[in-house]
Amino acid sequence: MSPESEVLEFALDAEWIELPSPEATDDDTWVEAALDSFELDGPVRGMLAEGLRGMLDLARKLSPGSRRSFALVAHPELGRVDALLSFRLARVTASGYADYLRAAQGFVPAGGGEALNRRVEELALPAGPAVLSTDILVPPADEPLAPPATERVFLGVFPRGWGAIAEFTLVTEDLAAFENAADYVVALASGGTPVRIGEDIA
Repeated sequence: MSPESEVLEFALDAEWIELPSPEATDDDTWVEAALDSFELDGPVRGMLAEGLRGMLDLARKLSPGSRRSFALVAHPELGRVDALLSFRLARVTASGYADYLRAAQGFVPAGGGEALNRRVEELALPAGPAVLSTDILVPPADEPLAPPATERVFLGVFPRGWGAIAEFTLVTEDLAAFENAADYVVALASGGTPVRIGEDIA
């Protein structure tokens, strides 16, 4: 198996639904089709529609590149979108790994927020070296209508001999959505079977 295919071929559970590409413009049609697939109506349908539109907006704010994004809808009957998972490919220069590691190590939240439990780790994955960074981003306490704390995982994989980065981004405002969000992303990128919630705490 080639290094790139080890990174590019990953499987997600059915609770993940793929979002349209960032260039797509007809959000309403896609949202309505997604809602119809869940056979929802009433207030719950409106709540889920709002959550899906929020994920579309968030995906468009991520770094450019060849990208696929997915929304986690574990319990559609609750009208809630639990997380965003996005994967992108981008060409890098010879210093790409060092630059990515330096940026991760030097990250400072903009606007006075705080990155709790910030961790940056170098990994050796089947496809090549990788940089894992995780934190819980907390907005400034005095910010009006501040969003809730957000758990974030970034995994940049640099497939050997390919001159590119394969980056996984996981974002969730539900801090209980994953037993271990970082392990989930690493397992996904390694071609394993990621476990979102263990049976003992499901």
